[in-house]
Amino acid sequence: MKKKFIVLACTALLLAGCGKNPKLQDGKEVIASMKDKNITVEDLYNALKEKYGTDELIGLIDEYIADKEYPTTDEITKAVNENYESQKQQNEEYYGTDFSTILSSYGYTEESYKKVLLTSYKQEKIIKDYIKTTITEEDIKKYYDENMYGKITARHILIMPKKSENMTEAETKQKKQDAYDLAVSLIKRLDNGEKFDELAKEFSDDTVSAENGGLLEPFDNNSGFVKEFWEASKALEVGKYSKTPVESQYGYHIILKESEEERASLEDSKESILDTLATNELNGENSSTLISKALYNIRQKYNLEISDNDIKEKYDKNMDSIKD
Repeated sequence: MKKKFIVLACTALLLAGCGKNPKLQDGKEVIASMKDKNITVEDLYNALKEKYGTDELIGLIDEYIADKEYPTTDEITKAVNENYESQKQQNEEYYGTDFSTILSSYGYTEESYKKVLLTSYKQEKIIKDYIKTTITEEDIKKYYDENMYGKITARHILIMPKKSENMTEAETKQKKQDAYDLAVSLIKRLDNGEKFDELAKEFSDDTVSAENGGLLEPFDNNSGFVKEFWEASKALEVGKYSKTPVESQYGYHIILKESEEERASLEDSKESILDTLATNELNGENSSTLISKALYNIRQKYNLEISDNDIKEKYDKNMDSIKD
């Protein structure tokens, strides 16, 4: 959703004659002259309009709408600045170059790039608002029934295979088997009455939770846990532990489910479900069409009319495939 603000800035400079007043030639402003050729402001406008006119005009329109729909607040400014700093850090680490140099190579200053980020941030909110209007009560209920759970409190013991880079395939396989066998032996010790928290402190490779006897912060399916861990935790009865090791990309887990909260009501969950479903749509395979459709519809809400026939023709042609 980046706009060609730099092209517009350059155009403005050209039209202003970079501080000089264009001369009139046959009633037209001359912006450049050669031995037997004058180039007028009208010539330049028509050339730029042909290449950039539609994109630039719609960029200005969308920027205006974004500011109207979401006036800039301290919260929005903070989010944009955090995004900028994150990109700065990532780019400088990747390229080993000062971020201002990277921005300059694309024609941006810090100020102009933050303006792009600000408009993009607001547009994402506008697009999500539009997507939410297309989500039905049935969609919300279906997601609630299939995906909403109360938070689980659990302990776990993680046994990671002790692998290294120089191991052969056979050695790697053996280390994985050793980890599995250790996890099985710990389950047997639990069966014999040993305490879960004490075994976690002694054996778990998750050193952070091991200090607390394997105790994890309350979590649900949106907490970022690997699928295997979540599915196994959800399936356990409260007070029960895994009877077989649960394999994930990290190794083998033994899980003790200590408690499970009641899930929030459908009414209390609606807003978070709407946001999740809208985000999923925005990140889906049809996101490009959805974004175009959302922006088109909100422009219609603002009664957009394009007077220039050439630009209008191009815009209408671009929008034909996504109009309702």
